[in-house]
Amino acid sequence: MPSYTWEARPNGGASLTNIQNVNIGFGRNYQQDPFRASNVTVTGRGYTSPPTIAVGDYFQIVALNGATEVWSYSFYVTDFVFNYGINSNADTWTLTLQDSLGNAGKANVTGSWINNTQSGFALSNTATLANINIDVYIGGGNGTAYLSAQSFTNQNLLSVLNQIIATEQGMLSGGNYDFLNGVINWTARGIYQTSTPQAEFTDTTPQVAAIGNTYNEFEVAGLTGNYATKVNVNPVGLATQSAGSGYKFWDIDTYDVSTTQAGQTATYALSTLSTATSRPISIRVQTKGQTNDAAIKSAYPGNAVNINFRGTKYTCLVEGGSINGTPTETTILYNLTPLSEVKFNFTLNSTYYGVLDQDKLG
Repeated sequence: MPSYTWEARPNGGASLTNIQNVNIGFGRNYQQDPFRASNVTVTGRGYTSPPTIAVGDYFQIVALNGATEVWSYSFYVTDFVFNYGINSNADTWTLTLQDSLGNAGKANVTGSWINNTQSGFALSNTATLANINIDVYIGGGNGTAYLSAQSFTNQNLLSVLNQIIATEQGMLSGGNYDFLNGVINWTARGIYQTSTPQAEFTDTTPQVAAIGNTYNEFEVAGLTGNYATKVNVNPVGLATQSAGSGYKFWDIDTYDVSTTQAGQTATYALSTLSTATSRPISIRVQTKGQTNDAAIKSAYPGNAVNINFRGTKYTCLVEGGSINGTPTETTILYNLTPLSEVKFNFTLNSTYYGVLDQDKLG
């Protein structure tokens, strides 16, 4: 598998030239962290004079295997610096970008919603106030949570979206195409638990060769950021509701419509934080030498991956991570949360695990 070619395409057009390094940070570290902007820094050489680039311009960052696009993400310019050397051969440039969550973090909005509004409607209507579109992951509907009536003036948009999604206990991420100030994707509670693994990282023969990749480093640990014995949910205008007990607690601010629902939110959140023992938290992969593109295709928040480590099998959710690309190598680090179900088992009519009456088993 050749090293990937990276492109930075302004407004989806022709890429900037002579790219030397692409450094991307995406998603979050832990499952109950607030969502934040994904960032990318692109460095390169050349240009007698810098191209016309303005703060807020749309860029698509793309990885190609030959002529085939295997990974892409949409970003918006926050800075562009051109450094002149003593001669033109020493000229360099640096492009800094954030995704649409970054745009939300820079926007203050005034708005409201009525009592019993579902989380999906609140996300969409609030983001639209800053010309940001919201897309729901297939199967998510309008979410599982209902919100109490709220009215806000000049409030930070990303803070409001984070409180809505904390109520939903879902996920937010930047989108993959341009729409005014961007697109934010959201996932409803529990949807990612059903995700089919997009890659299998293993130190032995993969169960599914089509998505099998070797890994370079695998970290298993018990971290405070992933553990609590008690969760306190603080719904606006209502009494705090708790699940669990003890002194290792986690506070979550929500818009839950009732104390009953707030209690359910606390119970669900505690289930994501209740493992004190060591668990998978990260895995690092070099794409050079792999036999397929599964590793880079799975480098999005919300994807599931399988890990087979010295005979122990895990299925994990990708919370976020980082990608570093050069002309000769691409390295990916994934921040992981284990899912409740280990998905190495045979599934009927699965592209990966066999189709009934078409594949031989045993």
